[in-house]
Amino acid sequence: MSIKIFNRKSIFKVSLITILVWIIYFIQVFFLAKSLGIDISFAYLAICSCIAGLITLISISISGIGTRDITFILLFSLLGIEKEFAVAISMLILSMSIVMAIIGLACWLKKPVRFSKAI
Repeated sequence: MSIKIFNRKSIFKVSLITILVWIIYFIQVFFLAKSLGIDISFAYLAICSCIAGLITLISISISGIGTRDITFILLFSLLGIEKEFAVAISMLILSMSIVMAIIGLACWLKKPVRFSKAI
């Protein structure tokens, strides 16, 4: 398999898949929150997840540990949600990321992608 330049139709398909994946991610985080007994709206949790994801990109910690936690603690405290719940949801999100990375590694090792020059 090789990576090639995409046309507009391919970019549209990839964009739709990306949106679908993000929606699935938000639903997963919402179910994690509900399983912990956190009473929070889907929209607020999705916004918190996006903000925490952006803060995680700041390269001052490994895998966003600490930065994501503080972000959730701050944003959840605005709704009166205890910091223990914020740290729990943060650790569950980290666990989800690690599991997905392991699955991705297994797929990569089974069939690596070969890069070709763009024409």
